[in-house]
Amino acid sequence: MKRGMAVSIALAIALLAPVVLSQDIKSIVENVNATGQLEVVHWWTAGGEKEGINEALNYFSRIYPKVRVISGPIAGGAGTNLKQVVKTRVVAGNAPESFQCHAGYEMYPYYEGDLLYNCDDVWSYMGLESVTPDMIEEICKIDGHYYCVPIGIHRTNVVFYNKGLFEAYGVEEPSSNMTLEEFFDFAAELQEKLPEGVRALGLGDRNNWEATHIFETLMLAENPRTYEKFINGKVTAKELVPALEAFQEYLGYVAPDHRARTWDEECGMIMQGKVAMLIHGDWAKGYFTANGWEYGKDFGAFVVPGTEGWFGASTDAFVRPKSSVNHENAIRWQATYVTLDAQKVFNPAKGSISPYTHVPTTIYDEYSREAAEDLYSRDIKIYPSITHGSGSPEQVLSQLNVIIGDFAQNPQNVQGTANSIINAIKYVEHPVQWDII
Repeated sequence: MKRGMAVSIALAIALLAPVVLSQDIKSIVENVNATGQLEVVHWWTAGGEKEGINEALNYFSRIYPKVRVISGPIAGGAGTNLKQVVKTRVVAGNAPESFQCHAGYEMYPYYEGDLLYNCDDVWSYMGLESVTPDMIEEICKIDGHYYCVPIGIHRTNVVFYNKGLFEAYGVEEPSSNMTLEEFFDFAAELQEKLPEGVRALGLGDRNNWEATHIFETLMLAENPRTYEKFINGKVTAKELVPALEAFQEYLGYVAPDHRARTWDEECGMIMQGKVAMLIHGDWAKGYFTANGWEYGKDFGAFVVPGTEGWFGASTDAFVRPKSSVNHENAIRWQATYVTLDAQKVFNPAKGSISPYTHVPTTIYDEYSREAAEDLYSRDIKIYPSITHGSGSPEQVLSQLNVIIGDFAQNPQNVQGTANSIINAIKYVEHPVQWDII
């Protein structure tokens, strides 16, 4: 073994809990002279995202210099386009060594088709259970086995805002120290003071999921019990009405052409001073910093009012399909990106935070440090994101994206939309029963 690899593995093992190692995986991971290819398919193409994945892949190449690394980006936030491409390849027996997949229900179609290896070996070898929050562990399991290994966590229940706009128009900056109702009152006050063409709230939902993201966050803000019942397939139309009414109110402060933009283009609108605030996930923070903005100086962020004490988790992970050319390199990939050194270069660039509590929070900027401290806190309740593949079956999410996308364009029929959502849920099996409260 080369000394660099020996040090890396030794550090990883020392920093994690002692485990009984499988000789097979040990020999695979420690073979720094491995050859062949590692094709990694992912959806990270926007600012911050592409820097993060490049850091992780470059780190892998330094450890395994003889492996041919192929980065396979497929544009489309939240994996909207990747899923179809990857499914075709996996079923056809031409899978990449590893592909990006949100932990949770997003893994189920592959699992039910017997198309994935479980990842118990990497979890055991790297001692991940001892350093992973319980809810994140559960999101990564199917029937008691791990089918993915997380690389980063994003918080979904965040409001980002342009600090300069508030200063320019003499409006006190917002914070989470308000109710959801007070937040909308604040948005109304702000909208009156902003010039024509500048909107108090943002939405860029060309891909539909961005609208679903805001809807799910407002559902949690209105009533966490409703959210839990939704992800367990037990919610009623009546219980969904307050969340839809809140989203309806949100849309009242959004530019009419919101459908023309994607999430990152909407973040660009914030940077241009054309939008004041946006409910989004903190990959937006990665976008801002990758484009030269500084947290606390150019932009601010706070937890969505009504969701204090909650952490909406978008869990980015990679899986190992059975029909790849070089499965051993997929094992090496997963075992490499969870090491301390890889986590240190990936997450700060990506704007995410590590799923692993042994990674020091000192590696982050102020925003991510606060988010990491929340994720690891025993006082925080973590909930799996619906929009980002974890909380609800794929059949529910695909229909929900269409229904909420339509509502975002014509937010008039609240009751009819609630009924449509229930029709999308009621005939779908929910094998996971989440207990988030």
